[in-house]
Amino acid sequence: MASIFIIGGILMIVHPLEMFIPHPDELYSRGGSPQAERVTKQKAREIGGGAILIGVVFASLVIYRPRE
Repeated sequence: MASIFIIGGILMIVHPLEMFIPHPDELYSRGGSPQAERVTKQKAREIGGGAILIGVVFASLVIYRPRE
């Protein structure tokens, strides 16, 4: 699981993509079409950095879990 976050984060930093992310929860609350959020290449790099951080935290919790 941690490796997926780390590898995915590295790929998002190396090859960032501009994308539109729909928010389906707004579709049901407003009764209309869902709004989409535009993600720039810089924001994709930031998300990739966050994914790497989450992957490292997961890996450290698995490796260094407290002894019982």
